Amino acid sequence: MAEVIEELGDRVTAEAVAVAREHLPAELPEVPEQKRAEIERATRRALGHGVPIGTPETDGSSEQSREGEPETSTSGGGETDGDIMDAEIVPESIVALKDAIIALNALNRAVTKDTFAQAAKEGDAKEYTELRSKLLTKATSFQKKALHAPRVYGDAPVCETCKTVAVPSPTEAKIGKPGTYWWCETCQTAQGARSPL
Repeated sequence: MAEVIEELGDRVTAEAVAVAREHLPAELPEVPEQKRAEIERATRRALGHGVPIGTPETDGSSEQSREGEPETSTSGGGETDGDIMDAEIVPESIVALKDAIIALNALNRAVTKDTFAQAAKEGDAKEYTELRSKLLTKATSFQKKALHAPRVYGDAPVCETCKTVAVPSPTEAKIGKPGTYWWCETCQTAQGARSPL
């Protein structure tokens, strides 16, 4: 667990370990790779790298447990948990992508070249061929999703002359293709190339 905390960029303290342990499931998988993935997922969520500490899960049981509970306000001067208040609110979509990386890391550790070699040697030839084909199809499908996922741009620069926030270059700017440069609408000047991160 300490290793996972370090990988996530947090200091390994008794408090961090205790918080992470509280978020572990009652039973962990027996397979070492799956066990590590579960510990990493729980630690990430506990330390605010996934769902923030204290944020209820979005499954049905959590929804039921919240029914009937009075709404609390943080502006009333009551006591609040500093960890909850300071935790970054992370969108579920980002949590899903982080969980996907954890799952893929676990899969890469669990299924090695030797795994394929042993399966080809010891398993039924037809079954092995079908499994290999299915794995390639799934991997290709996931890769296509990532390759065709939208790209994003960094924050727009501020014009040094008038301090106006730049916008993507319009057609009338006549500088390269529209949107490939940052453009100050006030000064009518280019503010540098605009390319996805």
